[in-house]
Amino acid sequence: MPAMSCACGKQFRVSDEHLGKRIRCPGCGDALLVEEPEPAADAGAIYFACDCGKRMRARAEFAGQTVACPACGEENRVPGRAAPRDGALTRERRPTSHRDVPDDRRSARDEDEPRPQRKRRRGPNLSLWAGVTVGTLALITIVVLLGWRYFGSGRAASELAVVPGDAAAFATIRVADLLANDVGKEVFAALPAEPRQALALAEQRFGLALKDLDRATVIVQTLPDRLDGPPPAPPATWLAYHLNKPADPRTIREALGLPAAELTHNGRRYHADEQSFLAFIDDRTILYGPRGAVGHAIDQVVKPRTQGELADLVNRAGSRQLAMGVVLPARLMAQVPADVGPLHLGALLDTRKVFVGATFSGLLVESELSGSYPSDAKAKEAKEVLDGFKALALLGLNQPPPNMDAETARRTRQSLNAVNFNQKGSEVVAVARELTNLDDLRANLRQLDAGGFGLR
Repeated sequence: MPAMSCACGKQFRVSDEHLGKRIRCPGCGDALLVEEPEPAADAGAIYFACDCGKRMRARAEFAGQTVACPACGEENRVPGRAAPRDGALTRERRPTSHRDVPDDRRSARDEDEPRPQRKRRRGPNLSLWAGVTVGTLALITIVVLLGWRYFGSGRAASELAVVPGDAAAFATIRVADLLANDVGKEVFAALPAEPRQALALAEQRFGLALKDLDRATVIVQTLPDRLDGPPPAPPATWLAYHLNKPADPRTIREALGLPAAELTHNGRRYHADEQSFLAFIDDRTILYGPRGAVGHAIDQVVKPRTQGELADLVNRAGSRQLAMGVVLPARLMAQVPADVGPLHLGALLDTRKVFVGATFSGLLVESELSGSYPSDAKAKEAKEVLDGFKALALLGLNQPPPNMDAETARRTRQSLNAVNFNQKGSEVVAVARELTNLDDLRANLRQLDAGGFGLR
Protein backbone atom coordinates (compact mmCIF):
# COMPACT_ATOMS: atom_id res chain seq x y z
CA MET A 1 0.00 0.00 0.00
CA PRO A 2 1.97 3.04 -1.22
CA ALA A 3 2.45 6.00 1.10
CA MET A 4 1.78 9.39 -0.45
CA SER A 5 2.98 12.81 0.59
CA CYS A 6 1.78 16.08 -0.97
CA ALA A 7 3.63 19.39 -0.98
CA CYS A 8 0.82 20.83 1.13
CA GLY A 9 2.00 18.58 3.98
CA LYS A 10 -0.74 15.98 3.77
CA GLN A 11 0.43 12.37 4.13
CA PHE A 12 -1.75 9.37 3.45
CA ARG A 13 -1.81 5.85 1.99
CA VAL A 14 -3.65 4.50 -1.03
CA SER A 15 -4.51 0.97 -2.08
CA ASP A 16 -2.46 -0.87 -4.71
CA GLU A 17 -5.30 -0.63 -7.23
CA HIS A 18 -4.40 3.05 -7.71
CA LEU A 19 -0.86 2.30 -8.93
CA GLY A 20 -0.20 4.11 -12.20
CA LYS A 21 -3.24 6.36 -11.79
CA ARG A 22 -3.73 9.97 -10.74
CA ILE A 23 -5.56 10.75 -7.51
CA ARG A 24 -6.55 13.92 -5.70
CA CYS A 25 -4.80 14.96 -2.49
CA PRO A 26 -7.47 14.92 0.25
CA GLY A 27 -5.85 17.98 1.76
CA CYS A 28 -5.50 20.46 -1.11
CA GLY A 29 -6.99 18.72 -4.15
CA ASP A 30 -3.78 18.65 -6.22
CA ALA A 31 -3.39 15.77 -8.70
CA LEU A 32 -0.75 13.21 -7.72
CA LEU A 33 0.51 10.20 -9.66
CA VAL A 34 0.70 6.94 -7.71
CA GLU A 35 3.73 4.92 -8.76
CA GLU A 36 5.48 1.75 -7.67
CA PRO A 37 7.59 2.31 -4.54
CA GLU A 38 11.27 2.87 -5.17
CA PRO A 39 13.10 -0.31 -4.17
CA ALA A 40 16.14 1.48 -2.82
CA ALA A 41 16.00 5.24 -2.77
CA ASP A 42 18.91 7.42 -1.83
CA ALA A 43 18.30 9.13 1.48
CA GLY A 44 19.17 12.52 0.06
CA ALA A 45 17.33 12.13 -3.26
CA ILE A 46 14.30 14.20 -4.19
CA TYR A 47 11.53 12.44 -6.12
CA PHE A 48 8.96 14.35 -8.14
CA ALA A 49 6.76 13.89 -11.21
CA CYS A 50 6.24 15.78 -14.44
CA ASP A 51 2.73 16.58 -15.68
CA CYS A 52 3.24 14.01 -18.45
CA GLY A 53 3.49 11.29 -15.77
CA LYS A 54 7.26 10.75 -15.94
CA ARG A 55 8.75 10.21 -12.51
CA MET A 56 12.12 11.88 -11.89
CA ARG A 57 14.81 11.90 -9.22
CA ALA A 58 17.35 14.62 -8.42
CA ARG A 59 20.13 15.03 -5.89
CA ALA A 60 19.37 17.25 -2.94
CA GLU A 61 21.73 20.00 -4.15
CA PHE A 62 19.45 20.57 -7.16
CA ALA A 63 16.50 21.59 -4.93
CA GLY A 64 14.83 24.73 -6.26
CA GLN A 65 16.44 24.48 -9.69
CA THR A 66 14.66 23.88 -12.99
CA VAL A 67 15.27 20.68 -14.95
CA ALA A 68 13.86 19.33 -18.22
CA CYS A 69 11.71 16.21 -18.23
CA PRO A 70 13.53 13.49 -20.23
CA ALA A 71 10.19 12.25 -21.59
CA CYS A 72 8.46 15.41 -22.86
CA GLY A 73 11.01 18.22 -22.44
CA GLU A 74 8.74 20.18 -20.07
CA GLU A 75 10.59 22.28 -17.49
CA ASN A 76 9.97 21.27 -13.86
CA ARG A 77 11.18 22.83 -10.64
CA VAL A 78 12.87 20.41 -8.27
CA PRO A 79 10.96 20.57 -4.95
CA GLY A 80 12.73 22.12 -2.02
CA ARG A 81 12.74 19.03 0.16
CA ALA A 82 13.25 15.33 -0.33
CA ALA A 83 10.10 13.35 -0.91
CA PRO A 84 9.41 10.41 1.40
CA ARG A 85 10.17 7.08 -0.15
CA ASP A 86 7.65 4.30 -0.71
CA GLY A 87 6.04 5.84 -3.80
CA ALA A 88 5.33 9.32 -2.47
CA LEU A 89 5.52 12.30 -4.77
CA THR A 90 5.83 16.01 -4.15
CA ARG A 91 4.09 18.64 -6.21
CA GLU A 92 4.02 22.38 -6.06
CA ARG A 93 0.77 23.82 -4.78
CA ARG A 94 -1.09 25.50 -7.61
CA PRO A 95 -3.79 28.12 -7.10
CA THR A 96 -7.08 26.56 -8.11
CA SER A 97 -8.81 29.85 -8.88
CA HIS A 98 -8.39 33.58 -8.54
CA ARG A 99 -9.72 33.21 -5.00
CA ASP A 100 -6.41 31.59 -4.00
CA VAL A 101 -4.71 34.94 -4.59
CA PRO A 102 -4.46 37.04 -1.39
CA ASP A 103 -7.19 39.63 -0.99
CA ASP A 104 -4.74 42.53 -0.98
CA ARG A 105 -3.63 41.54 -4.49
CA ARG A 106 -7.16 41.41 -5.93
CA SER A 107 -8.91 44.41 -7.41
CA ALA A 108 -11.50 45.21 -10.04
CA ARG A 109 -10.19 44.81 -13.59
CA ASP A 110 -11.33 46.08 -16.94
CA GLU A 111 -12.73 43.56 -19.39
CA ASP A 112 -10.09 41.30 -21.01
CA GLU A 113 -7.57 42.16 -18.25
CA PRO A 114 -6.37 39.22 -16.18
CA ARG A 115 -6.89 38.84 -12.50
CA PRO A 116 -3.64 38.42 -10.52
CA GLN A 117 -1.88 35.16 -11.16
CA ARG A 118 1.32 33.55 -10.05
CA LYS A 119 4.35 33.24 -12.25
CA ARG A 120 4.05 29.84 -13.88
CA ARG A 121 6.22 27.57 -15.93
CA ARG A 122 6.52 28.07 -19.63
CA GLY A 123 6.31 25.30 -22.18
CA PRO A 124 4.08 23.72 -24.79
CA ASN A 125 0.49 23.25 -23.66
CA LEU A 126 -1.20 22.32 -26.91
CA SER A 127 0.03 18.80 -27.51
CA LEU A 128 -2.41 16.77 -25.42
CA TRP A 129 -5.64 18.43 -26.45
CA ALA A 130 -4.26 18.45 -29.98
CA GLY A 131 -4.22 14.65 -29.71
CA VAL A 132 -7.99 14.64 -29.59
CA THR A 133 -8.14 17.06 -32.50
CA VAL A 134 -5.65 15.05 -34.58
CA GLY A 135 -7.70 11.92 -34.02
CA THR A 136 -10.93 13.68 -34.89
CA LEU A 137 -9.56 15.24 -38.07
CA ALA A 138 -7.93 11.94 -39.05
CA LEU A 139 -11.29 10.21 -38.83
CA ILE A 140 -12.94 12.95 -40.91
CA THR A 141 -10.16 12.88 -43.52
CA ILE A 142 -10.16 9.09 -43.83
CA VAL A 143 -13.91 8.91 -44.28
CA VAL A 144 -13.93 11.68 -46.90
CA LEU A 145 -11.01 10.08 -48.77
CA LEU A 146 -12.81 6.76 -48.94
CA GLY A 147 -15.98 8.47 -50.18
CA TRP A 148 -18.40 7.21 -47.51
CA ARG A 149 -21.44 9.43 -47.03
CA TYR A 150 -24.92 9.22 -45.60
CA PHE A 151 -28.01 11.18 -44.48
CA GLY A 152 -30.20 11.61 -41.62
CA SER A 153 -30.12 10.52 -38.01
CA GLY A 154 -32.82 13.14 -37.38
CA ARG A 155 -31.34 14.42 -34.11
CA ALA A 156 -31.26 18.08 -33.17
CA ALA A 157 -27.91 19.82 -33.45
CA SER A 158 -28.12 22.69 -30.97
CA GLU A 159 -24.42 22.13 -30.24
CA LEU A 160 -23.69 23.42 -33.77
CA ALA A 161 -24.89 26.86 -32.69
CA VAL A 162 -21.21 27.52 -31.93
CA VAL A 163 -20.55 27.72 -35.71
CA PRO A 164 -21.07 31.27 -37.05
CA GLY A 165 -23.21 31.54 -40.17
CA ASP A 166 -20.66 33.95 -41.63
CA ALA A 167 -17.64 31.66 -41.07
CA ALA A 168 -15.64 30.23 -43.97
CA ALA A 169 -15.62 26.53 -43.12
CA PHE A 170 -16.33 23.86 -40.52
CA ALA A 171 -15.89 20.11 -40.07
CA THR A 172 -17.84 18.18 -37.48
CA ILE A 173 -18.06 14.58 -36.34
CA ARG A 174 -20.13 12.68 -33.79
CA VAL A 175 -17.21 10.81 -32.29
CA ALA A 176 -19.09 8.47 -29.93
CA ASP A 177 -21.57 7.53 -32.66
CA LEU A 178 -18.85 6.75 -35.17
CA LEU A 179 -16.75 4.73 -32.74
CA ALA A 180 -19.77 2.60 -31.83
CA ASN A 181 -20.41 1.78 -35.50
CA ASP A 182 -18.84 -1.21 -37.29
CA VAL A 183 -17.38 0.99 -40.03
CA GLY A 184 -16.06 3.53 -37.51
CA LYS A 185 -14.37 0.83 -35.47
CA GLU A 186 -12.47 -0.35 -38.53
CA VAL A 187 -11.41 3.18 -39.46
CA PHE A 188 -10.29 3.99 -35.93
CA ALA A 189 -8.35 0.73 -35.68
CA ALA A 190 -6.42 1.78 -38.82
CA LEU A 191 -5.08 4.97 -37.26
CA PRO A 192 -1.29 4.98 -36.91
CA ALA A 193 0.27 4.35 -33.51
CA GLU A 194 1.28 7.95 -32.77
CA PRO A 195 -2.24 9.50 -32.86
CA ARG A 196 -3.63 6.51 -30.97
CA GLN A 197 -1.04 6.96 -28.23
CA ALA A 198 -1.78 10.69 -28.07
CA LEU A 199 -5.49 9.93 -27.71
CA ALA A 200 -4.84 7.40 -24.94
CA LEU A 201 -2.72 9.92 -23.05
CA ALA A 202 -5.36 12.60 -23.55
CA GLU A 203 -8.05 10.31 -22.12
CA GLN A 204 -5.96 9.81 -19.00
CA ARG A 205 -5.07 13.46 -18.57
CA PHE A 206 -8.49 14.99 -19.27
CA GLY A 207 -10.56 12.39 -17.44
CA LEU A 208 -12.66 11.82 -20.57
CA ALA A 209 -12.81 8.82 -22.90
CA LEU A 210 -13.54 9.18 -26.61
CA LYS A 211 -16.98 7.66 -26.00
CA ASP A 212 -17.69 10.71 -23.79
CA LEU A 213 -17.16 13.03 -26.78
CA ASP A 214 -20.52 13.51 -28.49
CA ARG A 215 -19.46 15.99 -31.17
CA ALA A 216 -16.17 17.65 -32.09
CA THR A 217 -16.24 20.62 -34.46
CA VAL A 218 -13.46 22.62 -36.11
CA ILE A 219 -14.43 26.16 -37.12
CA VAL A 220 -12.50 28.38 -39.56
CA GLN A 221 -13.63 32.00 -39.59
CA THR A 222 -11.71 33.17 -42.68
CA LEU A 223 -9.78 31.73 -45.65
CA PRO A 224 -6.67 33.32 -47.20
CA ASP A 225 -7.08 35.75 -50.08
CA ARG A 226 -4.43 34.18 -52.30
CA LEU A 227 -3.03 30.76 -53.17
CA ASP A 228 0.41 32.12 -54.01
CA GLY A 229 2.74 34.68 -52.48
CA PRO A 230 3.91 34.77 -48.84
CA PRO A 231 2.05 32.62 -46.31
CA PRO A 232 -1.04 34.42 -45.01
CA ALA A 233 -1.60 35.17 -41.36
CA PRO A 234 -3.13 32.17 -39.56
CA PRO A 235 -6.93 32.30 -39.83
CA ALA A 236 -9.12 32.53 -36.75
CA THR A 237 -9.70 28.85 -36.05
CA TRP A 238 -11.03 27.15 -32.94
CA LEU A 239 -12.49 23.89 -31.68
CA ALA A 240 -15.81 23.16 -30.00
CA TYR A 241 -16.38 19.98 -28.02
CA HIS A 242 -19.80 18.80 -26.88
CA LEU A 243 -19.69 16.05 -24.26
CA ASN A 244 -22.03 13.27 -23.22
CA LYS A 245 -21.28 13.88 -19.55
CA PRO A 246 -20.26 16.87 -17.42
CA ALA A 247 -16.59 17.77 -17.58
CA ASP A 248 -14.29 18.72 -14.72
CA PRO A 249 -13.08 22.23 -15.69
CA ARG A 250 -10.11 22.16 -13.33
CA THR A 251 -8.82 18.81 -14.64
CA ILE A 252 -9.04 20.00 -18.25
CA ARG A 253 -7.49 23.38 -17.53
CA GLU A 254 -4.58 21.84 -15.62
CA ALA A 255 -4.02 19.24 -18.33
CA LEU A 256 -3.64 22.09 -20.82
CA GLY A 257 -1.31 23.99 -18.51
CA LEU A 258 -3.49 27.12 -18.50
CA PRO A 259 -3.55 29.46 -15.47
CA ALA A 260 -6.36 29.42 -12.93
CA ALA A 261 -6.82 33.18 -13.23
CA GLU A 262 -9.85 34.15 -15.30
CA LEU A 263 -10.23 36.73 -18.07
CA THR A 264 -13.51 38.04 -19.42
CA HIS A 265 -14.74 38.89 -22.90
CA ASN A 266 -18.24 40.11 -23.61
CA GLY A 267 -19.27 39.05 -20.13
CA ARG A 268 -17.97 35.49 -20.50
CA ARG A 269 -15.09 34.09 -18.48
CA TYR A 270 -12.24 32.11 -19.96
CA HIS A 271 -8.66 31.01 -19.22
CA ALA A 272 -5.76 31.92 -21.47
CA ASP A 273 -2.04 32.31 -21.85
CA GLU A 274 -0.13 33.97 -24.69
CA GLN A 275 -0.85 31.07 -27.06
CA SER A 276 -4.31 29.64 -26.40
CA PHE A 277 -7.66 30.07 -24.68
CA LEU A 278 -10.14 27.74 -22.99
CA ALA A 279 -13.79 28.57 -22.28
CA PHE A 280 -16.50 26.47 -20.63
CA ILE A 281 -19.87 27.49 -22.07
CA ASP A 282 -21.57 24.99 -19.76
CA ASP A 283 -20.52 21.73 -18.11
CA ARG A 284 -20.76 19.87 -21.43
CA THR A 285 -19.56 22.44 -24.00
CA ILE A 286 -15.92 23.50 -24.32
CA LEU A 287 -14.26 26.00 -26.66
CA TYR A 288 -10.52 25.87 -27.24
CA GLY A 289 -8.14 27.45 -29.72
CA PRO A 290 -5.46 30.06 -30.44
CA ARG A 291 -5.67 33.15 -28.24
CA GLY A 292 -6.45 35.35 -31.24
CA ALA A 293 -9.72 33.49 -31.90
CA VAL A 294 -11.24 33.96 -28.45
CA GLY A 295 -13.28 37.01 -29.53
CA HIS A 296 -14.85 35.24 -32.50
CA ALA A 297 -15.64 32.13 -30.45
CA ILE A 298 -17.21 33.84 -27.44
CA ASP A 299 -19.06 36.47 -29.47
CA GLN A 300 -20.84 33.63 -31.31
CA VAL A 301 -22.04 32.26 -27.97
CA VAL A 302 -23.17 35.60 -26.58
CA LYS A 303 -24.85 36.84 -29.77
CA PRO A 304 -25.04 34.05 -32.38
CA ARG A 305 -24.41 35.04 -35.98
CA THR A 306 -26.97 32.89 -37.76
CA GLN A 307 -26.92 34.69 -41.11
CA GLY A 308 -24.31 34.07 -43.78
CA GLU A 309 -23.38 31.79 -46.66
CA LEU A 310 -22.31 28.96 -44.36
CA ALA A 311 -25.56 28.96 -42.35
CA ASP A 312 -27.51 26.54 -44.57
CA LEU A 313 -24.58 24.09 -44.59
CA VAL A 314 -24.48 24.18 -40.79
CA ASN A 315 -28.20 23.37 -40.70
CA ARG A 316 -27.65 20.38 -43.00
CA ALA A 317 -24.87 19.07 -40.78
CA GLY A 318 -27.13 18.67 -37.77
CA SER A 319 -28.60 15.37 -38.93
CA ARG A 320 -25.28 13.86 -40.03
CA GLN A 321 -22.74 11.99 -38.00
CA LEU A 322 -20.01 13.46 -40.15
CA ALA A 323 -20.16 16.68 -42.14
CA MET A 324 -17.96 19.34 -43.67
CA GLY A 325 -18.89 22.65 -45.27
CA VAL A 326 -16.76 25.25 -47.05
CA VAL A 327 -17.55 28.62 -48.60
CA LEU A 328 -15.13 29.23 -51.49
CA PRO A 329 -14.48 32.94 -52.17
CA ALA A 330 -14.64 33.88 -55.87
CA ARG A 331 -11.28 35.70 -55.53
CA LEU A 332 -9.70 32.45 -54.41
CA MET A 333 -11.27 30.25 -57.09
CA ALA A 334 -10.15 32.73 -59.77
CA GLN A 335 -6.54 31.76 -58.98
CA VAL A 336 -7.10 28.02 -59.59
CA PRO A 337 -5.75 26.86 -62.99
CA ALA A 338 -8.50 25.99 -65.48
CA ASP A 339 -6.62 22.88 -66.60
CA VAL A 340 -5.18 20.27 -64.28
CA GLY A 341 -3.28 17.75 -66.38
CA PRO A 342 -5.70 16.41 -69.00
CA LEU A 343 -8.75 17.67 -67.09
CA HIS A 344 -10.50 20.92 -67.91
CA LEU A 345 -12.26 22.16 -64.76
CA GLY A 346 -14.54 24.56 -66.61
CA ALA A 347 -17.64 25.48 -64.60
CA LEU A 348 -16.26 23.75 -61.49
CA LEU A 349 -14.23 26.91 -60.94
CA ASP A 350 -17.53 28.68 -60.29
CA THR A 351 -18.24 26.49 -57.25
CA ARG A 352 -19.21 28.73 -54.35
CA LYS A 353 -19.97 26.22 -51.58
CA VAL A 354 -19.17 22.55 -50.97
CA PHE A 355 -20.89 20.23 -48.52
CA VAL A 356 -20.04 16.65 -47.54
CA GLY A 357 -22.35 14.70 -45.23
CA ALA A 358 -22.35 11.10 -44.07
CA THR A 359 -24.44 8.82 -41.85
CA PHE A 360 -23.63 5.28 -40.73
CA SER A 361 -26.18 2.68 -39.63
CA GLY A 362 -24.49 -0.64 -39.04
CA LEU A 363 -22.79 -1.38 -42.35
CA LEU A 364 -25.13 0.85 -44.34
CA VAL A 365 -23.52 4.10 -45.47
CA GLU A 366 -25.53 6.92 -47.03
CA SER A 367 -23.72 9.98 -48.26
CA GLU A 368 -24.04 13.32 -49.99
CA LEU A 369 -21.57 15.53 -51.80
CA SER A 370 -22.93 18.80 -53.16
CA GLY A 371 -21.66 21.97 -54.77
CA SER A 372 -23.47 25.32 -55.05
CA TYR A 373 -23.15 27.62 -58.09
CA PRO A 374 -24.09 31.21 -58.95
CA SER A 375 -26.95 30.14 -61.26
CA ASP A 376 -28.89 27.15 -62.57
CA ALA A 377 -27.00 27.44 -65.87
CA LYS A 378 -23.63 27.22 -64.13
CA ALA A 379 -24.83 24.23 -62.14
CA LYS A 380 -25.85 22.49 -65.36
CA GLU A 381 -22.41 23.10 -66.87
CA ALA A 382 -20.73 21.79 -63.70
CA LYS A 383 -22.84 18.61 -63.79
CA GLU A 384 -21.75 17.97 -67.37
CA VAL A 385 -18.09 18.35 -66.34
CA LEU A 386 -18.54 15.94 -63.42
CA ASP A 387 -20.35 13.39 -65.57
CA GLY A 388 -17.46 13.62 -68.03
CA PHE A 389 -14.91 13.02 -65.27
CA LYS A 390 -16.85 9.96 -64.10
CA ALA A 391 -17.08 8.52 -67.61
CA LEU A 392 -13.36 9.14 -68.16
CA ALA A 393 -12.50 7.40 -64.87
CA LEU A 394 -14.66 4.36 -65.70
CA LEU A 395 -13.08 4.17 -69.14
CA GLY A 396 -9.62 4.22 -67.60
CA LEU A 397 -10.54 1.28 -65.36
CA ASN A 398 -11.03 -0.90 -68.42
CA GLN A 399 -7.25 -0.89 -68.63
CA PRO A 400 -6.13 -0.23 -65.02
CA PRO A 401 -2.68 1.27 -64.42
CA PRO A 402 0.12 -1.22 -63.64
CA ASN A 403 0.03 -0.45 -59.90
CA MET A 404 -3.70 -1.31 -59.61
CA ASP A 405 -4.73 -4.96 -59.34
CA ALA A 406 -8.00 -6.33 -60.68
CA GLU A 407 -9.71 -6.42 -57.28
CA THR A 408 -8.90 -2.78 -56.56
CA ALA A 409 -10.18 -1.82 -60.01
CA ARG A 410 -13.41 -3.71 -59.31
CA ARG A 411 -13.98 -1.93 -56.02
CA THR A 412 -13.21 1.46 -57.56
CA ARG A 413 -15.60 0.80 -60.45
CA GLN A 414 -18.30 -0.25 -57.98
CA SER A 415 -17.87 2.94 -55.95
CA LEU A 416 -17.98 5.16 -59.05
CA ASN A 417 -21.14 3.45 -60.32
CA ALA A 418 -22.78 4.09 -56.94
CA VAL A 419 -22.37 7.87 -57.41
CA ASN A 420 -24.80 9.80 -59.60
CA PHE A 421 -24.72 13.56 -60.10
CA ASN A 422 -28.08 15.35 -60.10
CA GLN A 423 -28.86 19.01 -60.63
CA LYS A 424 -31.21 20.67 -58.14
CA GLY A 425 -31.54 24.30 -59.18
CA SER A 426 -28.20 25.97 -58.60
CA GLU A 427 -26.79 22.88 -56.86
CA VAL A 428 -25.19 19.68 -58.11
CA VAL A 429 -25.72 16.83 -55.66
CA ALA A 430 -24.17 13.36 -55.64
CA VAL A 431 -25.91 10.82 -53.42
CA ALA A 432 -24.76 7.27 -52.68
CA ARG A 433 -26.27 4.51 -50.56
CA GLU A 434 -24.09 1.47 -50.12
CA LEU A 435 -23.74 -1.53 -47.82
CA THR A 436 -20.15 -1.72 -46.66
CA ASN A 437 -18.24 -4.94 -47.15
CA LEU A 438 -15.79 -5.15 -44.24
CA ASP A 439 -13.27 -7.12 -46.29
CA ASP A 440 -13.34 -4.42 -48.97
CA LEU A 441 -13.07 -1.75 -46.28
CA ARG A 442 -9.97 -3.35 -44.78
CA ALA A 443 -8.48 -3.68 -48.25
CA ASN A 444 -9.14 0.04 -48.91
CA LEU A 445 -7.47 0.95 -45.63
CA ARG A 446 -4.42 -1.14 -46.52
CA GLN A 447 -4.33 0.58 -49.90
CA LEU A 448 -4.35 3.99 -48.22
CA ASP A 449 -1.50 2.82 -46.02
CA ALA A 450 0.47 1.73 -49.07
CA GLY A 451 -0.28 5.07 -50.68
CA GLY A 452 1.42 6.95 -47.86
CA PHE A 453 -1.56 8.14 -45.83
CA GLY A 454 0.03 6.83 -42.65
CA LEU A 455 -2.51 4.12 -41.81
CA ARG A 456 -1.46 0.85 -40.27
